Amino acid sequence: MPGSRANQVLVIVLVVLVVGLLVYMRLDNRKGVDRTRLDGSSYSQETLNKTAVINLTNEAREANGLPALCENQLLNEVAEARAVDMLEKQYFAHVSPTGEQASDVAQRVGYHYKIIAENIASGTFLTNRKIVDGWMQSPGHRTNIVSPDVREIGVAVVKGQMKGSDAYVSVQIFGLESPPVSRKACTLPPAELYSEIETKKREINSLNETLNRVKGELESERNG
Repeated sequence: MPGSRANQVLVIVLVVLVVGLLVYMRLDNRKGVDRTRLDGSSYSQETLNKTAVINLTNEAREANGLPALCENQLLNEVAEARAVDMLEKQYFAHVSPTGEQASDVAQRVGYHYKIIAENIASGTFLTNRKIVDGWMQSPGHRTNIVSPDVREIGVAVVKGQMKGSDAYVSVQIFGLESPPVSRKACTLPPAELYSEIETKKREINSLNETLNRVKGELESERNG
């Protein structure tokens, strides 16, 4: 009988150990799923890219009854330049330490804008939707996304180091191009008016000649 009790105790101990091990493994796996990693080793990390961000932005606009924005390559260049500048100069703001901002970059790359606006984000985002949802939850950023006045968009999502930690910097640029300036051709005046102008010119030249002749005669008399 004592041996039977010992066996029961042993079985209970083994069961507790097995249950504890299973719980530990489950918790450990859960930590692995939730961990944010930038090296791509975690299957929970989605590839962040401009196309996905643009599509999700247009989904948000359409949900608010607005037309989708067209991707513009020049605005993509502006967004890329802004994101790279932030990582290189280690700041997170709409104005670079050099004083340059999105509107300056737009002029430099040749985007002639009537309206231009910028959204920026920095962090360790697991999905593209997290980036866009973050902007939509911020009143100022949301205003840019659902603006009825803009027509085009450019986006960049750049991975790098920010203040010593891995981070993504994402930039949205919204724009409305200025219409091209029309140059009107210079037209000649009507023939009658042109003829009258030429006649007046000849009369003025004749009067100037007469004036110069009289002045010369007066000078001669004075000297004589």
